[in-house]
Amino acid sequence: MKIERIVTALFFMALILRLPSMYYARENFITAEQSAAIESHTDRIIETAYQIQLNAVAVENSFDKFVLSHRPDYARQTSLNDFALRKSIQKLLDSVKNSSLELKKANELEQLLSDIKKDMPGIDSLSISGFKKEPKLFRAEDPENLMLNRIVAKASELVTEELQAKTVWRNSVAAARRQSLISNYTSAATSMLVILLVLIYLNRSIKQRKLTEAKIRGSEQRLRKMIEEVGDVIYSSDYRGLFTFINARLEALTGYTTDELVGKHFSFLVHPDWTENVLKFYKTQFENKTDETRYEFPILTKQGKTKWVEQTVVMVRKEDIVEGFQCVVRDITPRKTVEEEITRANQFLDSMLENIPNTIFIKDAKDLSYIRFNKAGEEFMGATSDVLKGKTDYDLFPKEQADHFTKNDREILQNRKGIDIPEEPVNASDGLRWMHTQKIPVYDVQGNPLYILGISEDITQKKKAEDTIIELNKNLARNVAELQESQRFYRTLAHNFPDGTISVLNPDMHYLFVDGRELAVEGLTSKELVGTDYLDRFPQEERNEIKNQLSEILKGKEVTFEIMLSGNYYILHGAPLRATETSVDEILLVKQNINKLKQAEENIKAALEKEKMINELKSRFVSLASHEFRTPLSTILSSTELIGEYIEHVGQNPALIKDKNIQHLKRIKSSIQNMVNILNNFLSLDQLEQGKTPTNPMEFDIRKFSVEMTDELQGILKKGQKINYSHNSRATLVNMDRNILGNVTSNLLTNAAKYSPENSVINYTTTVTASGLEFTVEDHGIGIPQKEQVNLFERFFRAKNTLNIEGTGLGLSIVKKYIDLLNGHISFTSRENEGSIFKVFIANAAQPEANENKVIKQKTV
Repeated sequence: MKIERIVTALFFMALILRLPSMYYARENFITAEQSAAIESHTDRIIETAYQIQLNAVAVENSFDKFVLSHRPDYARQTSLNDFALRKSIQKLLDSVKNSSLELKKANELEQLLSDIKKDMPGIDSLSISGFKKEPKLFRAEDPENLMLNRIVAKASELVTEELQAKTVWRNSVAAARRQSLISNYTSAATSMLVILLVLIYLNRSIKQRKLTEAKIRGSEQRLRKMIEEVGDVIYSSDYRGLFTFINARLEALTGYTTDELVGKHFSFLVHPDWTENVLKFYKTQFENKTDETRYEFPILTKQGKTKWVEQTVVMVRKEDIVEGFQCVVRDITPRKTVEEEITRANQFLDSMLENIPNTIFIKDAKDLSYIRFNKAGEEFMGATSDVLKGKTDYDLFPKEQADHFTKNDREILQNRKGIDIPEEPVNASDGLRWMHTQKIPVYDVQGNPLYILGISEDITQKKKAEDTIIELNKNLARNVAELQESQRFYRTLAHNFPDGTISVLNPDMHYLFVDGRELAVEGLTSKELVGTDYLDRFPQEERNEIKNQLSEILKGKEVTFEIMLSGNYYILHGAPLRATETSVDEILLVKQNINKLKQAEENIKAALEKEKMINELKSRFVSLASHEFRTPLSTILSSTELIGEYIEHVGQNPALIKDKNIQHLKRIKSSIQNMVNILNNFLSLDQLEQGKTPTNPMEFDIRKFSVEMTDELQGILKKGQKINYSHNSRATLVNMDRNILGNVTSNLLTNAAKYSPENSVINYTTTVTASGLEFTVEDHGIGIPQKEQVNLFERFFRAKNTLNIEGTGLGLSIVKKYIDLLNGHISFTSRENEGSIFKVFIANAAQPEANENKVIKQKTV
């Protein structure tokens, strides 16, 4: 189209350039016609003038002949010649009537002719007798005035003037023709030049067009190749949706070849369950003439497999008529699979979120309105998420709390990082609660804030407990503050104050002055430190923090903070030294060793812990005592009542009643013994905790002691139980506290009987060595679970398989403390439901093991 426009423009340009030539050609044509007319007119005038001259001469000749001869034929000839002369002059008048100059000459000729007629009367009827005297016309003495000569002269003048005018006109016509010729040549040259330039440009355009067409053909080939090789399916359809072109990727996606699908409707590939929705969607696009749409739907492959695709459809229109569609189809099956997995993961996260015991909420980052609460949050707020959704803090909380929450939310969004609020009061559905809240901003992929995620833990109970501890710490802090105040006072008074240093630093944090007893402890002198960098004395990782603290002093603030240096604890007090009211020139730094203070804090904390432990022991003691005493007291009460009943009916069956009474008396005795053991355990434990248990070593026979012990314990044995005692050494004498040994042995044998079934055997073995006593207690009872063996000697500990058996959980703890008191050690092996073996060694009092508490050896069979 561009070349056609250029050719058309070239035609009109040539036409325009030829207009001057056409104009000059027309002018030349007009000039030529005018020149021809003028030349013809001039020639006629000249010819007429010549004719007048000839006719005048003829008149003169014929008249002269007549005068001389008076012949009639000459008179007639003169008349005819005169008629011819008049006719020539009249012809001249007719020819020059449009030219004033020529008309003047012609009129003069006519006047001369009139004058001749006056001098030659009757010339038209001349006769010989009519001319007696010679006419004036022919007077010889005045030839130049002869009328006819004057006519000839006037005619000659007219001829001469006409010839001159003709010459001038011819010269002007020649000049005009030369100018026209030059203009034609110039116009032609200009036209040729312009046409040449246009042809050169046209040639370049044609070459460029050919190159462009070649590039377009190459691009089309590359595009077609790219379309064939591109990862997406690309196809075209007519306005009805019938395939007209499909690239080669279709077969990989659907299993169908191009030949199988061209001419078919695109819905042929759509999954039957989605056909109606897809056709409705693209019908809407066709009716609304939407230029481009994107839609996701499943297709069914030739193998019957379902795949998900994303189809982009571009409508092809010519003017306002839909001609077809260009479509790109992308396989999104992997993405859909991931989306399904994400959906399942989200469902799992939602389930987990709903069941977390802490309150979790989500806010919209735009207006800070609530979007969601989990189940714990709904319970906390006393409403469902649907009710709370869209509400702000000002809708749910008092204004003071709402202002606080909103301020935190805006700081989160502004700083783009989460915050941790250790504690804050929040009005809940059941009253004021203390919450530990963490808030985190959530962003989209572009970094724009979407939500605020909040997690709140109810710490109300913890807060109450902490308040108690804080009150105790305040008392401690007041004591510490008083101590610190006194320390400051003495540091001010004493130049060489103890346990610390006084330093003065310049703004660069270099020593200007330093002194104090602590320098000697650190092995330094004031001279060594003055001029050095104060921060060089600290580890690299702590310097920034200390520098920040000292920088606050340079700003005019007083600071107090703790540091650890060379294994010692120090408290640093810093104050600005001002040269003027506005400038800080130096830093006053007081360093105080607070190792003793730290130790005092640790001691106070230990005392608090011990007090808590004692309170706990008391509480558990009351609980256990009330439980353990209730059972034997109930047994004693019931047995006493039954004995009373039996005494009232003693006459009915004395032997049976006697047996019953003896049985109940044994039960009463056993219950009393059980209560005595419990009290002894508590008493022993209290004495052992307070370090008030004395030891009274004595020499005695262990074999005799053991026999007596087994005899005493016969009353606590279950039906069919038996204690087998054996002594495995010749030596029988030991030197130790008999009562403590009795408590240890009794406790171990009692436990063996308590936790063993009826008709079982308990093995009790003693061995005397050179250094002391070794004895073993073995039972075949319920044993100790392996996972719980590590806690066996702790106070109030009871294994899970003993909870239905009476006991306080103090026996083995007391046994352990007794054995430690006697410089002994205890170990055991046990297997659940098979039994236990306890091995004990106690050193003789004469040969103690240097007060060494040996480690308990614990072994599992």
